[in-house]
Amino acid sequence: MNWRTLLRQRSIQVALAVLVTVLAVWIVTFAVSARPRSVEQRTHDIASQLRCPICNGESVADSSTPIAQQMRSVIRQDVQAGQSDDQIIASFRTSYGDSILLRPPLGGFTAIIWFGPVVALLAGIAIVGVAAREWRRAQPAPVLAHSLDDEAAHDLSPDERARLMAVLRRELAEDEGLRYSSGKERL
Repeated sequence: MNWRTLLRQRSIQVALAVLVTVLAVWIVTFAVSARPRSVEQRTHDIASQLRCPICNGESVADSSTPIAQQMRSVIRQDVQAGQSDDQIIASFRTSYGDSILLRPPLGGFTAIIWFGPVVALLAGIAIVGVAAREWRRAQPAPVLAHSLDDEAAHDLSPDERARLMAVLRRELAEDEGLRYSSGKERL
């Protein structure tokens, strides 16, 4: 198989389109993140990662409380002093603990919080898959009249065919919870 034949396949074309799209997004993201940020942008970015100590689930960047304003002022001063984002966040973690972070670090109990739903989803999918497989195995194989090969069907006498059809109808009616009637009763 040569390259031209391979590239004509629909699945390969879709895979290449997805790959090009992902690469374009990465390049744009990298280009945007590589630009130097202003003091205000860095202050906002850092403040948006920190939780306001007295607000309920609000970031320091979004809060209008006096303590959040003071924290933004401290962040701005640290940014102007030349500290890195990680250094500034580490100083707040030292003062307030991990609870100051809007996204707690991955480890210990927080790992359960992050990965618990994924594990539960995968376990649910596995349980449904096993149950479906067992259900399929428990289903009786359908016996179809046309599944007999032609020679076996021709070897049966008309009386034998009628008897087998009556048994089949009776079994189907029992499976469906219906009362069997041979048809002769209707006449």
